[in-house]
Amino acid sequence: RPGSAFNPVELHFGFLERDGRLVSGSDVVVPQDGGRINWWTQLAWSGREYGIVSSSLDGDGGVSFSRISAEGQLVPSSQRRVTDSVRVTTGALDLHPGLAWNPQDSEWGVSWERNTEVMFARLDPQGGSLGGPTKLGNGRYGITGNSPLIWAGTGYATVWKDDDGVRLVELDHHGKVLGSAVLADAGVSIGQPTLAFSGSDYGVVWSEYTPTTAEAHFARVRTGPRSVAGSDIVISGPGWANAPTIGWGGSAYLVAYDAQPDGGQSRIAVVQVGPGGAVSSARELTCSPGYDSSANLVWNGSVFSITYSAETRGPYALDGRILFVQEQ
Repeated sequence: RPGSAFNPVELHFGFLERDGRLVSGSDVVVPQDGGRINWWTQLAWSGREYGIVSSSLDGDGGVSFSRISAEGQLVPSSQRRVTDSVRVTTGALDLHPGLAWNPQDSEWGVSWERNTEVMFARLDPQGGSLGGPTKLGNGRYGITGNSPLIWAGTGYATVWKDDDGVRLVELDHHGKVLGSAVLADAGVSIGQPTLAFSGSDYGVVWSEYTPTTAEAHFARVRTGPRSVAGSDIVISGPGWANAPTIGWGGSAYLVAYDAQPDGGQSRIAVVQVGPGGAVSSARELTCSPGYDSSANLVWNGSVFSITYSAETRGPYALDGRILFVQEQ
């Protein structure tokens, strides 16, 4: 829930009806341990309850973990500090957390950016530390957007940008690095890589910028990890395409991104990418009278549910709402 640049931004949790309406009485405020300004959150499901990680720019910063019951109630005394970050003026800042549940060992995995390093920690089901944190690698001038973390069947996978380009990294079930694949040219300006797993390979998306345009790119990576030659393709239409996000829908990937075909108002556009790389035509999904951005999507077995931010006065106006739409 937005505030001003100098006032708190609250972290809320709630349930949605099948049509996207907020379930009455389900809105829960998740307190932040440390800072007041609450940004960069990730939500995951363990099969029994939800975990939430968030990071803050104010106070003493850091990454915090909380649990929400299956009924939507904050679990008392569940909040844990994952990191021991201090204010950026002293040289450390922990931001952009990712969260995934490891069903093999019944534990949580958490990733985040520490300055230009990518970190990982293991948590028990209650959020207690299982050792670490450990360093996974180095990013390039910081990591743009969240540090995504997913469970990929027998271990974790994550992706970030570094001096070589976009790097996908596979981890074992305890967070040990198994290998990596580089997907993009390090000579271009790259933003916000993220990924999804189909059960046999990964789909990775990111933006590439020039002074006048931004393109959404997609690439496939086989487990191993091994990049698929020739799979790096532009999937967006003309104009500006920013902040792509991706999900696997059982037979194809769906990518949603911020689209500005005329350089004006931003809309959420979607495009489908088949297993062999066939790309559907991009289609605008939203038409709010303002600035639509920051899509997130999840597959429920039959449709994708997509949330996004709608700001009526333009980007960063802090007057926005979270809206919901479904896509076959």
